[in-house]
Amino acid sequence: MIHGKVYKITAAHTDDVYIGCSAIQYLSQRMACHRQNNKHGMGNYGDLFSDPENPPEIEMIEEGEFTEHSMLRKREREIMETYPTAVNLRCAYLTPEEKEQQRKASMKKYQASEKGQLSLKRAQTNQKIKKLNEKIEIFEETRDFSVEELSDIIYMLTTLREKIFSS
Repeated sequence: MIHGKVYKITAAHTDDVYIGCSAIQYLSQRMACHRQNNKHGMGNYGDLFSDPENPPEIEMIEEGEFTEHSMLRKREREIMETYPTAVNLRCAYLTPEEKEQQRKASMKKYQASEKGQLSLKRAQTNQKIKKLNEKIEIFEETRDFSVEELSDIIYMLTTLREKIFSS
């Protein structure tokens, strides 16, 4: 069991709210992490840290026992969805369907990128080389090949290898 807390960070000068969860014993420790993240430009806190005269405050919304950390994050999400001014960039908990959608979107984006295109071409080339090597093995085992077939395979292998190493 995990003893967890769902909290919010607010500041008097803005309507922005950051919703978070933690299993750390003291929320003041968690707030120190958020201050450090903000100081180093990490995280999205909206205008919460923008006014040094009105520093943000952390407040516990809910505390409880959770069977696993993902259940704590799920509760954070449920609470975050009730705050229209929440500035959180990422959702704390994703359903399996949402994870699959996110994975597909990431793959699509990667495959459309220059590196992704190169990776796909290399994979295709490696598959062709593998098939040609299998043909060569069959030819060697059966000794049933013509000089032209062998020359074609050698030429294709050489060409494919040159493509791989020039990429």
